[in-house]
Amino acid sequence: MAIWSGGAVAAVDCRRPNGDPDKDFTRFLIDVSTDAPLHEDPDRAHEVFDKLAELVMGEVVGKLSCQEGSGPAG
Repeated sequence: MAIWSGGAVAAVDCRRPNGDPDKDFTRFLIDVSTDAPLHEDPDRAHEVFDKLAELVMGEVVGKLSCQEGSGPAG
């Protein structure tokens, strides 16, 4: 995950089961950003976008048909 004052990007690995028509798509990038960056408080920006990206990532992974062992990319 990369975080800055205006957002965050997270990578999710998602191995698809055999027979899945989208089997070739195994990594997803989740981009969370804002038009109103939190430049005045970098620590707060990091905290807010870290939590937001994790929540969004969890929701996306829950909707994908990933095989066991998939999850946030390291």
